[in-house]
Amino acid sequence: MVNIVTKRFIECYKFLLDEGVIRSGRQFAFELDYSPQSWNKVLKSERDVTIELVRSAIDRFDLSADFIFCGRGEPVCRMAEENAVEHSENRKKEKDSITHVPVAASAGYLTQFHDPVFLKDLNSFSLPGIDFRHGTYRAFDVVGDSMEPGITQGEILVCSMVDPDLLKYNVRSDFVYVVVMKSEIVVKRIQNHIKEKGTITLISDNPFYKPVEIRAEEIKEMWMVKLKISPFSHADHSNQLKYETSLDDLRAVISSQSATIVKLQQSIERSLKNERLKI
Repeated sequence: MVNIVTKRFIECYKFLLDEGVIRSGRQFAFELDYSPQSWNKVLKSERDVTIELVRSAIDRFDLSADFIFCGRGEPVCRMAEENAVEHSENRKKEKDSITHVPVAASAGYLTQFHDPVFLKDLNSFSLPGIDFRHGTYRAFDVVGDSMEPGITQGEILVCSMVDPDLLKYNVRSDFVYVVVMKSEIVVKRIQNHIKEKGTITLISDNPFYKPVEIRAEEIKEMWMVKLKISPFSHADHSNQLKYETSLDDLRAVISSQSATIVKLQQSIERSLKNERLKI
């Protein structure tokens, strides 16, 4: 059975955890030069806290001695609580580092992409996997079919910013970018000719659309595509695969028959030529 001081000290620890000041018991222990294994035993009510541990925590996190030893007031001093809240908000900002530009906001983005008030009003989110805390990221909705089959309407592209002063060096040919221009936002595969002639060629993966060459000065922003978020369909695609396989087989048969027809035609022409020579 642990004493009341230990129980109050654990309350202080939980407060710091809830406010985001610390991320785990392991971090808390390391911050206080205390063994994580020993701290685990304290949390399991198998050990009481030491005076030295309490003193270190009061100094490090501005915990309230009045609360720990007498049960008066709050777990942390008022200033510390304000700092904890601010720290928690900053951590949320760090986590929600991807600003989403939906279709409805794209027109406004063209003229206000540098306006912090406008950007703050857009929704932000985070994703696991890539460390999105470092750098500037945007998410753009895909509209149209110009980049099919790889990128389709309804998907969301998560992109990292390309330094606008270093486009000629940092934009990689044959990679896919979201390009923000004066009148539109497009997603295209890029050919970088800025060094040679000051232009960039915008190429659609869908062959129906022709490449377009633009001057580098027309570009306001470029965002390199890092990943895409796609809607999921529960439809069974096995029939589609069978259809595609059958189609491939049919193409092979047609190709083979075409070759046979060509050979037959050549043979007929030779025969006719020989007959003419006899006459």
